[in-house]
Amino acid sequence: MDRARLEQAQRAYRERPARPVLAALAAGAGGVVVLGDPGAGKSSLARYLMLALAAEELGAGDGVAEELPGDLAGRLPLVVELRKFADPQWADADFFDFLDDR
Repeated sequence: MDRARLEQAQRAYRERPARPVLAALAAGAGGVVVLGDPGAGKSSLARYLMLALAAEELGAGDGVAEELPGDLAGRLPLVVELRKFADPQWADADFFDFLDDR
């Protein structure tokens, strides 16, 4: 990619309007991949989403559930940290064995 196209892509990215993270996640109906450097907040986001979905399911009126876009309502909150699955103890196991242990 040449420098002009890179700068154009960066400019277009910066000019996009910001939107709430839960709305952005809801827009990815088929699935979402969250990328970021270590410490960028990927696991925190996943835990927040899990807690927001659980609060909505339980009808907790703590204000978090009211933020959920309709596309997220009723989803199953599940957080799996794959770095734990990469531990050598799971080398001969499959992913379902790992989930059963959690």
